[in-house]
Amino acid sequence: EQIPVGSWDGSFGYLTLAGPGVLFYANLGEGGSDGVLRSRDGGDRWEFLTAGMSDLRPAQQVVAQGADIAFASDRSGRLLAWRPATQRWEVILTPANAYTPLGQLSLAPDGSLLLLAYDHGQRSTDGGRTWIDVALPELSGQIVGFATDYAASPTVYAYFGIADPHLARSPDGGVTWERLSAQPPIQPYAPNFKFAVMGQTLYLYASEYTGSARLARSLDGGATWQEADGTTLQGSQQLALGPDGRLWLGFPGQVRILDPDTLRWTSSD
Repeated sequence: EQIPVGSWDGSFGYLTLAGPGVLFYANLGEGGSDGVLRSRDGGDRWEFLTAGMSDLRPAQQVVAQGADIAFASDRSGRLLAWRPATQRWEVILTPANAYTPLGQLSLAPDGSLLLLAYDHGQRSTDGGRTWIDVALPELSGQIVGFATDYAASPTVYAYFGIADPHLARSPDGGVTWERLSAQPPIQPYAPNFKFAVMGQTLYLYASEYTGSARLARSLDGGATWQEADGTTLQGSQQLALGPDGRLWLGFPGQVRILDPDTLRWTSSD
């Protein structure tokens, strides 16, 4: 099914899977857009969620849990929350000025929100109604993933640094951070970059438009790293980690499912 992009340039956008059959689409057309769309039936039907949006130009991917808990940001710099009771977006945070963007928005599995900007961070545990400042270990942070057992261990993973980005971990939902003692052999520069977690197993995948691709993993929560032989990966463009631990690799026109233990791994230490 085609996503209805309306009258604007909707050739580019971000799709969010928010639960069984629940999809959000942030239309990032350069000339303008139609805001945010939602589907409750896996994409068969779509509805425009624009009430309360004075700027219909989303700035980044919608973060959501289910059909009614959703957050978006617009190019005016504001952060918005979807309010199902009123069926409208509500502005919950605005930047101090035009030169201080709020940053990258992430939604943790427990519903808390994290905002990482260039030189500061914020955290909310009540849906964005109140915020507290959090200290960042270095400039320019980007959250890449959360622990699968987040309720028992609220671990967050993020990259920090500009010239030499490094992977860091927060054991307390983003309040404090520690740099991983061993760094993965892949940097987060590639056009298609994916971080995936299952228990203590971490995966980092990166692919280029030229068709080259790399995959690294840690079996001990980031203490040591291995890199896969790239032969099987070449030509792939996306990676997803299935609930059974298998890897889903997206190639032009097809998807291949691999058992990671069938790949040849080499220690990168």
